[in-house]
Amino acid sequence: MNITQVTTDYIFAHPFVVEGLKKNIINYSKLSRTIAAEIGVFRPSDFDAILVACRRVADKLKEGRLRTQTVTKEIGEIKIEIENKKVIFSVGKEEYLKKSKELEKMIDVNVIEGERLVTIISEKNRLKQIQNLFPDSMAMQELSQITLHLSRNCSELYGVYSYFTSIFYDNNVNIVDLISLGKEILIFIAEKDIPKVIKYLKF
Repeated sequence: MNITQVTTDYIFAHPFVVEGLKKNIINYSKLSRTIAAEIGVFRPSDFDAILVACRRVADKLKEGRLRTQTVTKEIGEIKIEIENKKVIFSVGKEEYLKKSKELEKMIDVNVIEGERLVTIISEKNRLKQIQNLFPDSMAMQELSQITLHLSRNCSELYGVYSYFTSIFYDNNVNIVDLISLGKEILIFIAEKDIPKVIKYLKF
């Protein structure tokens, strides 16, 4: 077992730990004991190795380097596509099934079905049509869709969602919705935040 790598993986699988290390508000000894118990190592030498790894991760996090170095290396090439004037509807499953045939006739409409709710993604110019079909639906407007095209499937990438969402969090941009589709991640944010995103969303 590579203690350093396992420790690093544990830290990045827990965003609140990453945030605490960046702000220097986490006790390294307590964190090391927690990680040791989680991964099942109990020798003093293993504890010392975990402690050293935690400190190294914290130092590099403060420099803003480690996350980019470790995760982007695994992700590989990333292509970014931005589309504005998006709307998202949340519709009850039963209500959707009653009108699904009519919705299928519309172009530029994507549907993601859950157990109880259905998410409908479309363009702003379809707003009235969809509202007329589903008058009781909740609509989120003035959205931009950021599509991240990855070279590998998301399910193969450890910590990929934490990595991307932390970029937005660190730059005070709220994610309205996030959808994973194999090698694509769709992130929806307010249109007003796009100028801010363009400045830092570079890989």
